[in-house]
Amino acid sequence: ESVEIAGSRFAANRLVVFGFAVLASLALLALLRYTLLGKAVRALMQSPVGAQLVGIDTAVLHPVVFGAGVALAGVAGGLLSMVYEISPGMGEPYTITALIVITLGGLGSALGCLLGGFVLGLVEAFGMHFTSPSLKMLLSYGVLIAVLLVRPRGMFAR
Repeated sequence: ESVEIAGSRFAANRLVVFGFAVLASLALLALLRYTLLGKAVRALMQSPVGAQLVGIDTAVLHPVVFGAGVALAGVAGGLLSMVYEISPGMGEPYTITALIVITLGGLGSALGCLLGGFVLGLVEAFGMHFTSPSLKMLLSYGVLIAVLLVRPRGMFAR
């Protein structure tokens, strides 16, 4: 079933996936930015030894953060299964795209990664519309190289 928004038609399942992904991303950003747990995670990311010195139990926090990452990866896989057929290699293309998005946004910047993902998505969508869909990865690598030449630490690095 499709839904019409502003004159464009979208598959309902893709809108559900998009909405859930945006909500999960914003919830994670809010957790990392506005809670004590988020402050501890950010401290652990910046300096594990420094985090231990201020009383953060890194031996407990490390597995919790790893588990949260695995849970989010599982949610992402579940969302992808609503749009694409399930196969053993279904996540392979997204690994390279994730590396490009993280590098674009700047290592250590969660909001930068989210914005980098939107920038890369827009470049790919418009690039494939005006050129050939077979050039998608070329466009992705071109944006990556351009950003690294101009801002080696990423677009939104601190």
